[in-house]
Amino acid sequence: MQNLEKEKKPRVCIHWLDAYDALDTGWHEYEDIDKKAVLADCISIGWLYKEDDKKYVLIADMTGGFAGRVTVIPKGWIKKIEWLTTSHSTVF
Repeated sequence: MQNLEKEKKPRVCIHWLDAYDALDTGWHEYEDIDKKAVLADCISIGWLYKEDDKKYVLIADMTGGFAGRVTVIPKGWIKKIEWLTTSHSTVF
């Protein structure tokens, strides 16, 4: 079991766009669709656990050998990444 609490991982703040179900099922007037069919503007803060060519994986909580509030964000949905001033953080 991996223990990230003793490893140094970069802390980041990621600004990103997310999809969501803007309208309930059924028939909708085009004007309502135009008003409500927008993307969710999100901000996530955490330790950057992994990155590959398609995604970032953030962890917000850690305890022992476990991680919580894991967020997987597609790279194409990213608006901006801020590397937090403490570039690496060790949790004890």
